Amino acid sequence: MPFVTLAAALLCLAIGFSVLLANPRRPSNRAFTVFSLILAAWLICVLGAMIASSALARGEDADLMFWTRANAVVASFAAWGIWLLKFAIVFPEDNGKKALRKAMPVLGIGIFLAGICFSSSFAFLGSDSILRRGLAYLAYTSIGVILYLITALQVRRQLLAQSGIRRLELQFLALSSGIAALTLALLNGLGNYLQLRALNRASILVVFVAYLFMAWALANHRIFNARHVLAAVGHRLTVIGILAASAWGLSLILGQMMTGTAAWIVSTLLCGSAVFWLDQKTRTRLGVGDERLLVALRSEVIAVSRQEAGSVRLTSDFELLLTNHHRAGRAFLMSELDDKYIGGGIELPKTSSGLAALCDNAWITPESLQRRRTTPGLEDLGAFLHEHSLGVIVTVPRGSPAPTMLVAIGTKTNEWPFTYPEVVRLQNIAELMDSILTRSRLTDQAAMQARMEHLAMMSRGLAHDLKNLITPVSSFLVHTDGHYPAGSAEAEVHAAARRSMRIMTDYLREALFFSERLQPKFENVDLAQLFQRVREVTAARAAGRGIALATEQGFPHPVTADGVLVQRMLANLVCNAIDASTSGQKVGLAAGATRPGWLRLQVTDEGGGIAAEIIDRIFDPYFTTKEFGEDVRGFGLGLTISQKIVHLHRGTIAAKSEPGRGTVITVEIPTTPAAVTALPAPPS
Repeated sequence: MPFVTLAAALLCLAIGFSVLLANPRRPSNRAFTVFSLILAAWLICVLGAMIASSALARGEDADLMFWTRANAVVASFAAWGIWLLKFAIVFPEDNGKKALRKAMPVLGIGIFLAGICFSSSFAFLGSDSILRRGLAYLAYTSIGVILYLITALQVRRQLLAQSGIRRLELQFLALSSGIAALTLALLNGLGNYLQLRALNRASILVVFVAYLFMAWALANHRIFNARHVLAAVGHRLTVIGILAASAWGLSLILGQMMTGTAAWIVSTLLCGSAVFWLDQKTRTRLGVGDERLLVALRSEVIAVSRQEAGSVRLTSDFELLLTNHHRAGRAFLMSELDDKYIGGGIELPKTSSGLAALCDNAWITPESLQRRRTTPGLEDLGAFLHEHSLGVIVTVPRGSPAPTMLVAIGTKTNEWPFTYPEVVRLQNIAELMDSILTRSRLTDQAAMQARMEHLAMMSRGLAHDLKNLITPVSSFLVHTDGHYPAGSAEAEVHAAARRSMRIMTDYLREALFFSERLQPKFENVDLAQLFQRVREVTAARAAGRGIALATEQGFPHPVTADGVLVQRMLANLVCNAIDASTSGQKVGLAAGATRPGWLRLQVTDEGGGIAAEIIDRIFDPYFTTKEFGEDVRGFGLGLTISQKIVHLHRGTIAAKSEPGRGTVITVEIPTTPAAVTALPAPPS
């Protein structure tokens, strides 16, 4: 027993300083370290009393009274340590100063109790070398019991007044200190009354186990609910008790047919093999674990996915489902886009140290950050959580260094933290949602391709018919040019007809291009020359509207692409940006590198922007927001053709816009033959 006591004291010191080093700025960590020092000092005094008692029993000289008084003196400050920890949990924002002031009265009581320990009537050795206790010890014990009762009542009162992580931590404090205090009083009382020192020594193990439980609850970055932990522990102890009783009863029955040892071995093997089966069955039946919640939530997700909705609608429905299930303010499914993860109006750059820390840990909550060792990455991630009022964020798939999606949920309306079982459940559901959304996006792409093929076929037929119809009209206008007096009504009608014919010819050209089955011709393209050609093609349009065109070529290497198609695509995007701008504004065309083997092209404008409700439709064929008039005219095929060219290069195109602040169109295409051939072929 002395060795166990010494080991427990050293372990208390190690745990206390480990908790402090994990986050020295956290008041509850500092208070817990103080309590650890008090407990370690008490265990050392208990060890000294054990050694002195053994020496007296052997007839050797030993100062048992010193260790007994020292034991009681240190124990006088245990209640103060609990109060200090309680106030550090309740007032974490004051850096521990308020907790220290609030606990001062209890510290005064501890000093008074320590003074009682030096009274001559506190304890003395009898003639038989047995330790006797007097009236001072009775007063000491009575005051201590009253103090611990007041402590229990205060912890309960504070617990009811708090919410969120503070209430949860107070639950663990009340549970561990309450059980330890009651058990300690009971065992010591019985040990002193019955003169059974084994009971007194058993109280040491009870206190140490309660201390370990408190350390785990306050320092572990995985947050648990005290009630759930108590229910789980009680359930498992009950299962073990039932199986132990069953093994004992079965051994009695088998003992009639075989030897006692064989009966115990057989009964233990039979009942031991049923432990896991009985544990799983009873957990499911009693609802102790999260299995039922997980199954129910998966069923809801699958039910939502069976609705006929696109990936955008599914994302919105999934976010609403997560919001309602966790009773949170909001939820975000953040998809990978270019060099960041974006969703619900928030974005996390891939270059941020916070994302790297998140990928290393697979999940994070504000409460778990408080209990982890501080790093620049975790500080950056903590600032991100605080800025957007997030209660949890997980990566999908879990543990991946390059996640396909992030799932972020706002803080709960009742301010409770996300516990670790909730995080695990969220990770499971998030991976299911990611699989469903991936399939939905592929379905959307196939549907879009089928729709575009159908529209291309219609455009081809319509363009062919219109071309046949306008040919004689165009010939007539050419032959009658100059036949009417200038300024006459006939001349004005003739000029209007020629303008209309020019517009119809432009439409036919775009419609035929859209309907063609193009096969890109890959070659080395010099971006500087390509940008110069785009400037030449769009210069007249920009000058006519008073728009400045600025180019920035930040990619010096040649690109493997179809130069004619890429020029057509960029010219379309620049013309759209010019049409969306007003005189005096600027349109930008830039090139740069993203990830290795990829080129990013961006066209920006300072125009009125695109409304959020229609930005997802701008690449649809024949969808346009341009007004029909003399100068600005739209057929709704420019962006569709641009998207088609990007897909032929196995790249991506996306639009980001803020009404009143302009629009950014971003194109990413592979730059090398190896990158092109490694990608799947584009849909026909």
